Amino acid sequence: MLAHSIVDMAQQPFAQVASETGLHPDILRMLVRDGLLEGDMVSWSSQGGVCDIEQAREIAARLDAARAPVEGQGITATDAAEKYGFNRRSIYYWYKNGWVNVIGTGSYNAQLFNEGDIAFARVLADIRGQIAGKSIFPAKPRSGRPRKQ
Repeated sequence: MLAHSIVDMAQQPFAQVASETGLHPDILRMLVRDGLLEGDMVSWSSQGGVCDIEQAREIAARLDAARAPVEGQGITATDAAEKYGFNRRSIYYWYKNGWVNVIGTGSYNAQLFNEGDIAFARVLADIRGQIAGKSIFPAKPRSGRPRKQ
């Protein structure tokens, strides 16, 4: 009985784990869906569900360790694609969907993306296993329509 209580305490709602780890709830849900983070969710469109807070802390620590050294430094999409092994089009798509931030402009008015966000994406891709055509970040929710199951 005590062991069951300990297991239940490790499972916390997505919103609570997100606020404690700094990870977006959709990223936590995606990791649970992919079987990379222990947890349970009713459906993708519902906000309910739980995940293992200790595992989430470990993943957040890995992501933060990659982000910290380059956080706030500007990098062009071309340089980021070359350095981190992503397609430039993907980087612009992440920016459009709010996963990557622009921190300024460089020469020839090129957008400078926050390199910390790109480093975060690289580690997330490594955790999930990057496969061509597989999105690294969760899809942007459609307004008013539930996501396809």
